[in-house]
Amino acid sequence: MAYDSELLGLAQQSGCKGVFVGIESVSQSSLQEANKYQNQVARYRGVISTFHKHGILVEAGMVTGFDNEDTSIFPQTFEMLRDIGVDLVSFKILTPYPGTEFFKEMEQAGRILTYNWELYDGEHVTYQPARMTPEELQAGHDWLRRKFYSTSPILRRLFNVAKHPLMLLFSAVVNTAFHFIEWSDSKR
Repeated sequence: MAYDSELLGLAQQSGCKGVFVGIESVSQSSLQEANKYQNQVARYRGVISTFHKHGILVEAGMVTGFDNEDTSIFPQTFEMLRDIGVDLVSFKILTPYPGTEFFKEMEQAGRILTYNWELYDGEHVTYQPARMTPEELQAGHDWLRRKFYSTSPILRRLFNVAKHPLMLLFSAVVNTAFHFIEWSDSKR
C-alpha cells in the first residue's frame, strides 16, 4: 500500500487515520529466518514517511525472540522504531503456536518450555530461545514495551505528527492509554 500513491490518496480521502503494518523485526536476518522477504529494513523509514505524508498513523507489529537475536535486539529495536517515526507498536514474543511448523521444530528440538496454552499469547516465553535465556527474552520484551510507551518517547512521537491535528489527537489518546497500561502492568 505504501508504494501505491493512488491507493494511499484514496485511503486518505476515505478518512483512513491509521494502518497496522507487520514490520516484524529491525533485523534483516530475523526477517529472513521468518521467510518475510518482502520486509526490507532499509525501506522502513520511507514507508512510514509516506503514510505520514497522507495523514495516516502507523502501528507496527514487532516480534522478538528469533534464533539469531541476542539481548542487543531490544535497544536496537527501540532506537530504530524511534528513528523511523513509528507511532504505535504492538510488541510480541515469538511464539510456537500448536499446529505450526515452528511448533513442530521447537518440539522436536526439545525447546518447548510449557504446554500451558494460556501462556501462548505472544506475551510469555514458551520455548527456549537460542541466544538468550527465557528470562532475558521476557525481561527484554517487557523493557521494550515500557521504554517505547514512556513519557519522553511519547512526547517525541506527538511532536512528529503535530502538523496533522487529527493524527496528533488520535496519537495522544492511544499513546497515553498504552502508557498507563504499561505502568499498571509493571506494578503487578
